[in-house]
Amino acid sequence: MLETLDDVAWDKLTHAYGAAADVPVLIRLLASADAETRGQARYELYGNIFHQGTRFEASAYAVPFLVELTLEPSVPDRAEIVGLLADLAVGYQYEYMVSPFPGEELRSAVGGFGAEWRAEVSARYVWWVQDIEHREPPHEVERTIATSLDELRVYEAVRDAVPQLITLLDDADDELVGAVAHALAWFPEQAVLTVPALAAVAADEAQGPGVRATALLAAGMAGRDPRLLSDLLGRLIHDSDEDLRWAAAGTWALTTGPDTPDAAKAVLQVLGESADDDEDHWLAWRWSRADWSLALLDAVDVVMAAQMRRVRVAAALEERWNEGAMWHNRLVNPFNLAYPDGEPDGPVPFAELTPAQRCLVEFLVAHPQALEGGHRGAGHLLRRHCLPDEHPALAAFAAS
Repeated sequence: MLETLDDVAWDKLTHAYGAAADVPVLIRLLASADAETRGQARYELYGNIFHQGTRFEASAYAVPFLVELTLEPSVPDRAEIVGLLADLAVGYQYEYMVSPFPGEELRSAVGGFGAEWRAEVSARYVWWVQDIEHREPPHEVERTIATSLDELRVYEAVRDAVPQLITLLDDADDELVGAVAHALAWFPEQAVLTVPALAAVAADEAQGPGVRATALLAAGMAGRDPRLLSDLLGRLIHDSDEDLRWAAAGTWALTTGPDTPDAAKAVLQVLGESADDDEDHWLAWRWSRADWSLALLDAVDVVMAAQMRRVRVAAALEERWNEGAMWHNRLVNPFNLAYPDGEPDGPVPFAELTPAQRCLVEFLVAHPQALEGGHRGAGHLLRRHCLPDEHPALAAFAAS
């Protein structure tokens, strides 16, 4: 195992902190018998070849050896290594939980660099010399290109390992199977291989419901084709297990868009409104089930999504807080929920606000103390969202 690891000139490759000479040491430590040692090695790899979501030159070179570890049954924590592979492939995954991972777009963009980037760098250099007061390093364009190339190379390195990773779906380790199913979601180009294998896991009643739900969603994300899953979705949307029902509803939304059946949208709405005690990470996914429900409904039924967003805002406004907590802190999440597209460019009449935004304004009118206390109150948030920041003006606005 890892016999060719030292054949790579790691000291000539780079990661977030310079030369990548430490990477082979850390990869070997992932197979350590000591859990603390393994955890520290993962922590350091997340810091140097996946630094805050950025991938580097050494990242793609690490992939084949990480895959090799996942295929060796004696290696502990293989699910964690598969998770690292998925993160390396696509970065922060929440951007692609509704729309497919844009692999082809990334490839096309990188392909365009070859003919034009030298001219762009040259033009930036001339501008840099002439505009000496506001100049920035002329190598920024080159750095952007290098980052895009690194992202593409590591994505394709993991994609090329998909046939090997699929074999792990037959493993007896449920955690590993769930991690692999999640990782296979991000490679639509391999759907002809992955979707049948994932659908088989989702249909296997011998598997745990969490693993089946993860596999079903991954099949929908990879394939985006309801015809491949329609019979299975029709059964699981009525399953007694809540996770499986939600996975069926979510997969239907992922694969059919606005044509999602009403039964599936109803499941998304009911379980999406139940945000209390919802985990930040649902199963293997990096999103809560409530937030994912809302994002999916935004894509398939804007009216139902607006209703659910209002319910979520109202629930967030009524959350219990410790006595003395600043109103500003209490209101950040409700404002973020009510304004999913960010701060508006200018004032919007009360009648034109969304139901969630009107709910927020009405709450603040009923709680004038929330506008008091300077930076501790809601004034700053109101101003940023182009709303009146004094209570009499806000009350008049709501009555208009």
